[in-house]
Amino acid sequence: MREFLSVHDSHCCPKHGCKYGDSDCPVELGKELGFKCEYCYELEESYPEDLKELTGLTPEEFEELKADAAAYRLLKAEGKI
Repeated sequence: MREFLSVHDSHCCPKHGCKYGDSDCPVELGKELGFKCEYCYELEESYPEDLKELTGLTPEEFEELKADAAAYRLLKAEGKI
């Protein structure tokens, strides 16, 4: 797994912008890579294989992580968290 340069690098999306609304976000400015956000995954409706490789999880652990993430997004959408 790569080391992140800043909180923006690990949380902000190069496609959907700064998670924190900062106008000087290094990801938006192209100075840091960033990471796909939950909106990217909702649009793709699947998790990319490169994410599995980055996590170093077994296929079973990765499937469990995907299920947990889907459950979290559902609870968040329903306003329960």
